[in-house]
Amino acid sequence: MDLSNLKTVDENTLTLKHPVTGEDLTADNGELMQVVVYGVDSDHYRKVFADIARELGKNKKKQNDPELYDRATTKQLAGVTKDIKNVFENNEEVKDAMYLYKTYPWIKEQVAEFVEDRENFLPK
Repeated sequence: MDLSNLKTVDENTLTLKHPVTGEDLTADNGELMQVVVYGVDSDHYRKVFADIARELGKNKKKQNDPELYDRATTKQLAGVTKDIKNVFENNEEVKDAMYLYKTYPWIKEQVAEFVEDRENFLPK
């Protein structure tokens, strides 16, 4: 086997799932609701991760504050989000990842699981 066949790609697209049924979510236009993200092996992910780690290191007084870590993980996931496709709220397309992940924690959870799973970034 040639290892180059197992080289990860920098980004991939997650189709959002209904938080209860697990079915793919579609917008009213019939298109899948999707989030394009960078994987853990990408340079972009490593840069965002390093920036968040530096920011957390500066808050030594609050290092045990769970809210600080929740904000940091939300910011990290927003930072590795390249695009949001066909996601609507009140008939307006949502393009702000921070807003999306704060308002809909189940979406944040899906994105976090997808980003951390290297298999999602290996060639099919």
